Amino acid sequence: MKTQIENEVILISDSHHGIYIPQIVVTENLSMPNWNFSECNEDDIKIVIEGPDNEWYWDAWNNILDNVIIYDNEGEKYFLCHNEDLWAVPENCANQLEDWII
Repeated sequence: MKTQIENEVILISDSHHGIYIPQIVVTENLSMPNWNFSECNEDDIKIVIEGPDNEWYWDAWNNILDNVIIYDNEGEKYFLCHNEDLWAVPENCANQLEDWII
């Protein structure tokens, strides 16, 4: 039986993209209207777009993970969770996240 969180999370990028997940996700979604990067530092965005050779890549990505907000078509808020795969997790499932991630 699936938990509520397993029914509601959305896979954004699977782990086969490896260290390029942040670069790919930011590059492909920066101009998407349902992805809100307004609370993200512009320098962090530039660093992640540059790619994993930048020494600040992972720090910048963590800052983006902490600040980006995604909205679905009904206006529900999601945040990102990067645990090998990258997931969009509904805000109402945040309290279940710790039990879901192993």
